[in-house]
Amino acid sequence: MSYAYIPANPRMHGGKRSKIIYLIYHYTANRGDTARGNGNYFARGEGPIASAHYFVDDAEVILSVPEDTVAYSVGGRPQSWHIPYYLRANNFNSISIEMCVHADGRIGNATIARAQALGREICERHGIDSAHILRHYDVNGKLCPNANELLNDSVWAVFKAGIATASVPAEQSAPEETPALAPAGDWIVGHNYEVIVGSLRVRDGAGLNHGIIKSYPRGTVFTLKEIVHLSISTWGRTPSGWVCLEMRGAAYAADRGEYSAGGTQGPSDGWEVGHNYTVTASSLRVRDGAGLNHAVIKSYPHGTVFTLKEIVHLSISTWGRTPSGWVCLIMDGERYVK
Repeated sequence: MSYAYIPANPRMHGGKRSKIIYLIYHYTANRGDTARGNGNYFARGEGPIASAHYFVDDAEVILSVPEDTVAYSVGGRPQSWHIPYYLRANNFNSISIEMCVHADGRIGNATIARAQALGREICERHGIDSAHILRHYDVNGKLCPNANELLNDSVWAVFKAGIATASVPAEQSAPEETPALAPAGDWIVGHNYEVIVGSLRVRDGAGLNHGIIKSYPRGTVFTLKEIVHLSISTWGRTPSGWVCLEMRGAAYAADRGEYSAGGTQGPSDGWEVGHNYTVTASSLRVRDGAGLNHAVIKSYPHGTVFTLKEIVHLSISTWGRTPSGWVCLIMDGERYVK
């Protein structure tokens, strides 16, 4: 989906963050406003400190705060007794979409369709499932979005269901531009890359208009064969098809260099080759290589003791070679052995 970027004034948002868990919908509550008008307002940095990542109206989408940056959208004290996600969803782990309202106080059908399509793209980029799509109301009880009966749980359920099947509005469904080979920039053909989002769709061509072949789960390592740059995204050809490497400044894969196992051998970070380790998870899969894309050979049950033979670091995980194969020692800070 295309959009215009009107950067919010730095005083209106926080710094960088890495992990996105929730997608949160709001409404602006300003009757007759527009996405561009809101973007311009926050660019000036006037008024109370507040922000959102996106503003949507019937005609367009405005990006105000990049997805990898904290927006001040859902903080504050509880405003009602309805706070099922209070302190769980926050400014540091969520992306916020503000929907503009018509003069009559309702959100236009075109705005809803555009906001749902945008939400679908965000969920795909960050691996957000339906259970983690919320209203501002679900976080701190604020009556938002208080339009189109979206505070009614049944109506909200229908809205959420529409996100999964939403499509980019017709005028934006064409390819971003004609693909053209271009300098690789920071992406290097021949290097191995690891998927760092929840899942990454593999397509039969470069661009969102191409068919989906399969998905690479988080942690998959692939070799980059070719690079194509579009207007707001960069795509890479992998052995299984094309994947989006980055879009609007957000990267979905991390360079793991040319090491054949898809990772880098480096400091042990507390892991020691030759030491014995005990499986603390209920079970731990043993694979034929370092990374989730490698085949499962067997599983070590809870309490299994093995000797660590080799260590490989990927971007979000560390893997160890055991006498039976490779196991994940730690991922996203969660340890599976001690």
